[in-house]
Amino acid sequence: MSASPSASPSVCARAFTYGTSTVYVKISLNGQQFVDTKLNFSYVLDAELQHVSPNMALNTGGTLLALNGTALKGGEQYVCRFDAGDEELFHLQGHTTPATLDEWGSVICYSPPQNPGTVALSIAMNGQQYSSSRVFFSVYTAPVIDELRPLLGPSGGGTHLQLRGSSFYEGVSYWCSFLLSAVTHVVQATKVPLTDAITCVTPAATALISTVEVSLNGIQFSSGGHNFSFHAPLVALEVSPSSGPTQGATVVHLSGRGLFQTPGLHCKFGELRTDATVVEVRRLPALRMPTLPNIRRTH
Repeated sequence: MSASPSASPSVCARAFTYGTSTVYVKISLNGQQFVDTKLNFSYVLDAELQHVSPNMALNTGGTLLALNGTALKGGEQYVCRFDAGDEELFHLQGHTTPATLDEWGSVICYSPPQNPGTVALSIAMNGQQYSSSRVFFSVYTAPVIDELRPLLGPSGGGTHLQLRGSSFYEGVSYWCSFLLSAVTHVVQATKVPLTDAITCVTPAATALISTVEVSLNGIQFSSGGHNFSFHAPLVALEVSPSSGPTQGATVVHLSGRGLFQTPGLHCKFGELRTDATVVEVRRLPALRMPTLPNIRRTH
């Protein structure tokens, strides 16, 4: 009795080891007579991964990774696999995410949620076999800003802002973002050596208050934000007195527009800085001239 094939039969076979080439696929039901399907199967070189950018990602996932190397083209189903970086655990199946080949020849994929630590990344080009080569990157917890110094600066920008917080040691590409009137301005930041601080320079702004965030990989930023205030340009109109003895200690009153009390209020005399404070402006009462008696003069 002959077997009745299904409407859409499929055959699953494992390809033999072969040199780099393209071969025809043939099929037989009895192992003797093979039918030439006129379909091709290509043997390709194993992908050689060399670099991943960025080389660190948030533990919450969602970091767009770009992998570079050799023999990356020609795949039909790209997949990224994320395994524990420990060699003893590498054989364990890790997380997988879909990947694509971009126009520059890089394989790109998004990182999944993972525990902080070192992760080994490999790729498959056919959705099955993963590359023997792999690249490593770090998974870190989101940074948290604890403090900003100073808390305000001129609307023209240029304030050197210092941010302190947790997890700042782990960064590879530091950036600050300023949310101003629904527009985010991003500026490069610098890690202060041997401290938990980074510094960046504020941009020019039209808004009075900005939410400040920080990134350790140049892509993903902290959330929760601290506020930085921008003030109008200061205008000095008068200094009184305008001179004093060389031994100092002269109390100087500076009047102008835009002055108000802040923790960072200071005056500079040349290059010497001193604390300052805003004092209440008191107006002297208007002097009233006495009324002269009505005297008639006669000639």
